[in-house]
Amino acid sequence: SLVILLNLDGAEKARDGELAAAIRKSGSDLVTLDLRGTGKLALPTDKVGRAPDHNTAEWGLWIGRPLLGQWVFDVQRLIDSLEQSEKKPLTNIIVIGEGPAGLVALCAAATDKRITKVAAVGTLASFISDVPYEGQRLGIMAPGILRDVGDVPHLAALAAPKRVVIVGGVHGNGKPLTGEQLRAAYAPAGKHVVIEEKLDAAKLVEALK
Repeated sequence: SLVILLNLDGAEKARDGELAAAIRKSGSDLVTLDLRGTGKLALPTDKVGRAPDHNTAEWGLWIGRPLLGQWVFDVQRLIDSLEQSEKKPLTNIIVIGEGPAGLVALCAAATDKRITKVAAVGTLASFISDVPYEGQRLGIMAPGILRDVGDVPHLAALAAPKRVVIVGGVHGNGKPLTGEQLRAAYAPAGKHVVIEEKLDAAKLVEALK
């Protein structure tokens, strides 16, 4: 199987983590990339206030292309490139997103049939927050997404009937949800979504095989 591991701090951050080590140990092929405006592609003057990607996210909104959609496009083009390299369609493509990148993974799985399984690890569980966002990215905000598509659990539901694994989750202020809060938050996603309260990298990789 092929595992695409996403982290909005960049490919290097993804490659050096616990999940990457477990993926390699499982024998799966691991692919990481710097999504636009992240990692080595990030602008040194991008951060404003609590938003590390303020300027690039703002520019995306100005041209009517929120970064969330651009990041999903990057994942799709990566799969295109890998298929062209292999000269055949790929099977069993798994996408895992760490932190805010979990939203990119869920959206990619919902919109690309080639992705067969998806996981979001430590990801925002709801766009709705009564406190200021902490540890999030402005780029995950797409105008009108709540009205026109739904909240984070609805994005997970759109990936059905693919296997969807949610590992942990956070409030808008970055504080982790309890297991009970996590299950309640993802109730709208239906029973096909697997909920795990804490990350066990080896267990997650096994669940996605």
